[in-house]
Amino acid sequence: MLEIPGRLEWSTLGDVLGALHRSGATGALRIDETGPSGSRQHVIHLREGLIADVELGGASARTEPARRQCLEQLEALFELQRARLSFRVMGQRSAQMSEPLEPPEFLHGRRRRRDVQAPAQPACEARERALSLLGLSGDPSPEQIRSAFRQLARRWHPDRHPDAGELTRAALCRRFAQISAAYQELMSDGAPVARAASAR
Repeated sequence: MLEIPGRLEWSTLGDVLGALHRSGATGALRIDETGPSGSRQHVIHLREGLIADVELGGASARTEPARRQCLEQLEALFELQRARLSFRVMGQRSAQMSEPLEPPEFLHGRRRRRDVQAPAQPACEARERALSLLGLSGDPSPEQIRSAFRQLARRWHPDRHPDAGELTRAALCRRFAQISAAYQELMSDGAPVARAASAR
């Protein structure tokens, strides 16, 4: 039986979605956010462990392009620090997207509880996190790093989402800053290797 924490403060959204993905859950993850401006209810619909739709404050990602809106709304939810969580198992729901979001789109590079508890990251862990943020692994070449960064920049740069709301735009800015920092980390780390290789 799948158990999820009752409150976001006790875990992270990345951990919760990871557990739901691994279990292949189909249902609705309800996120009740309470803040100074009142309460809002958000829902992430899952189909066999993959994200099929996101409702941010009751608004679903239903208009075109639904996939991009779903990613933007999900990005805003990853910024939440405090909320009540509940999951309702249900049968197949009419999906709003023909293809659900895959794990690299909603899990890779996300904050986990283990990251929050770690006081400092050794250089090797910082490199692994940077690789994960850019969707890379192993020992990529500078060209591969640049290519991955450009691809993600096209998706997350705030200027490419002129119609985004204030909350979504702030989340996009934070995500783009993370991607840029990861790119700088990997390029500065790989620069001596690249120079040494070109000197041969």
